[in-house]
Amino acid sequence: MMSTLITVVDKLGLKSAPYISNTYCQNSVSSYGIAIECGYCTNNDTQGKQTCHISKISMNNAGLTAVIPEEMGGFRYLYSLILSNNDLHGPIPVTLGNLINLRTLDSRNQMTGSIPETLGSLQNLRWLYLQYNLLDSTIPRALGSLLNRKELHLHFNRLSGSIPDELGNVVNLTYMSLSENRLTGRLPDALTNLSSLRGFWVASNSLSDTFPESYGQLTSLKYFSIAGNYISGPLPVDIIKNWANVETLTLVGNNFKGNLTKEVFNLPNLQYLLISDLGNATFELPSEITNTKFISLILRNCSINGSIPKYIGQMPSLKYLDLSFNNLTGGLPEYMKSDVRYMSFSTNMLNGTIPDWILQADQTRIDLSFNNLTALDSGLPPNQDLNLFACCRNSSATSEPEIMYMRDPLDMMNTYCQGKEQKYHSLFINCGGGETVVNGITYDQDNDTSRYYTSPKKNWAYSSSGYFFNSSDYTKNMTCGVSVAEAPLYDRARLSPVSLKYYAFCLREGTYNVTLKFAEIVYSEDTDYTGLRKRAFDVYIQDDKVLHNFNTIKQARGPNKPITKIFTAVVSKNNSLLMIHMYWDGKGSTEYPSTFNGPLISAISVTPDFKIDDEKLRPLHIALIAIASTIIGMLLLLAFSWSMGWLGSRNSRKIKVGEEKTDEGTQEIRVTLKDLIDATGKFRDKKRIIGIGSLGTVYEAQLQVALSVDPNIRSVKFTWNTRLNICLGIARGLEYLHNHPSLKYYSFEY
Repeated sequence: MMSTLITVVDKLGLKSAPYISNTYCQNSVSSYGIAIECGYCTNNDTQGKQTCHISKISMNNAGLTAVIPEEMGGFRYLYSLILSNNDLHGPIPVTLGNLINLRTLDSRNQMTGSIPETLGSLQNLRWLYLQYNLLDSTIPRALGSLLNRKELHLHFNRLSGSIPDELGNVVNLTYMSLSENRLTGRLPDALTNLSSLRGFWVASNSLSDTFPESYGQLTSLKYFSIAGNYISGPLPVDIIKNWANVETLTLVGNNFKGNLTKEVFNLPNLQYLLISDLGNATFELPSEITNTKFISLILRNCSINGSIPKYIGQMPSLKYLDLSFNNLTGGLPEYMKSDVRYMSFSTNMLNGTIPDWILQADQTRIDLSFNNLTALDSGLPPNQDLNLFACCRNSSATSEPEIMYMRDPLDMMNTYCQGKEQKYHSLFINCGGGETVVNGITYDQDNDTSRYYTSPKKNWAYSSSGYFFNSSDYTKNMTCGVSVAEAPLYDRARLSPVSLKYYAFCLREGTYNVTLKFAEIVYSEDTDYTGLRKRAFDVYIQDDKVLHNFNTIKQARGPNKPITKIFTAVVSKNNSLLMIHMYWDGKGSTEYPSTFNGPLISAISVTPDFKIDDEKLRPLHIALIAIASTIIGMLLLLAFSWSMGWLGSRNSRKIKVGEEKTDEGTQEIRVTLKDLIDATGKFRDKKRIIGIGSLGTVYEAQLQVALSVDPNIRSVKFTWNTRLNICLGIARGLEYLHNHPSLKYYSFEY
């Protein structure tokens, strides 16, 4: 036996192997991460000594990283085998079926493969703990033969198929946990036989069909959870009202219809009541109840109307209250105890003033968003976690810019868009991350950790509903990057416990392409079992559901893998608002208070599906440009008229036509433009034409512009020789004029 023990310890990869000798039964080993106990001792008459056998092996949290060896099945007297909280992997050896005296089997590790049928031979087994592994296949029917078993824990695995009817044979079973698997089918009627059952958990599977009426016989139940499934039909209030011992009742995320009756509220021991998303006509909460033990009361999206009863504020143990997404009217409770951790009245039709107790509840996270309350005179009180986004949609007291977020998003749009002016034709948001440039496009930062936010440009905003322990949980970062060109968009993501709404303001009229980018960067690791969780949520664009129970891992075929969904949306001229709403209706993984379930998104882009004509200006711009153009045109016309001498006195506008040397020096010769035109006969006298060329017609003009007159002027008679010399001089003069361009030559074309 000692050699078998040494072999097992060695194969399990115990980092610090204990000193094991023949005396391990006389001196029980309880160090080095291993505890061994002996029992089943018998007397050896031949040697007069007592022989004992190993009865217990405990290697809890011992750093084991190997495979459970087959030799473990050799300890036939073993009654307790504890190997939990290690990194053991591989299959569960079938030889464990030889441990016929085993009462406790605990192996919470990284085990894979199926659950061996041979475990059905362990008739003495009382407690079976195989949760938090990676086991697949189906639940063996042979487990139904373990009639003495008291607890069966198989949650957080990858088990599929239906729940075997044979489990109904284990009449002594008190706790059965099958949550966070991939089970399908319906709840077996055979489980009605489990009269001792106190805890039953099958949350976060894919169970369907209706609720068995026979479950009314399970009167020993204290904990019951079927959350995150697809069970339909009437809400089983007539069945539940028989469970007088029930303390926790979790029905969120199914497809029930019906009203929640007074009998359920009055169950004497009920402390946790969690119901959501009832598809039925409206109903009111009972006016009075006798049970005041509630610690958590979640009645979200249950079509509840009427006012909030007074007893809601009088429950002494209440810690979590969620009445969001209903049709409640009237005012808020006049009083609530100050140590409530979270309460949500979001998305109702509540009116009236915000009571003083809310403004003083600095230890409570409160969500009043999307109601018709009267706005506060000032902004958010200091040191408070209070969501007031659109809390006062019909209030006229929120015209101040710093508290505009309290108004309805349509009112925000009208204010931000300056009289419904449509400014933008695109929007890019890096959800949960900082500003980044991808493919030449700048994505706005969205790394604020508050539950509502308006961008600095006032062109978009978001609001988040639900409860996380820490504000930093509203944005998450990726631990393992993705290899795509848009990788910076997937480094971080925005997360919301229940509801996440994005609003785009001031968009131009037209059809847009809305691109949503997702990647599961939270439920991604098998080592901490988060990879076994399931995220599923709905997506609405302009109030139209475009994605139902969207599972990022399933769609992308794995965690840390990006997936893009593209939709179209229409923005009207009278309402330049675009809304993107992500809502968790309880499907997939469920925990209360929430850890990381709920909508998760990496990036949003909104681009026009129409031609952007930036030259097509708005009417105001067109009017301004027309006025400016008219003024500039008039100024140019005046300048031209002035230069042409058409304005002012014609005699006062002179131009330089030459220079003349006098006794006083060189002086300019200037004439008016009018005199010059008159000297040509106003360009009409054909006798004055001296030439026609490529530059036009040349006219002769005679002007009296000399500054001095020769007193000896008299008539002279010219000989032919004199005349020849004059002509030669003129020719030389013309030649000089052509070869010296610095002299002025005037040509007029009329």
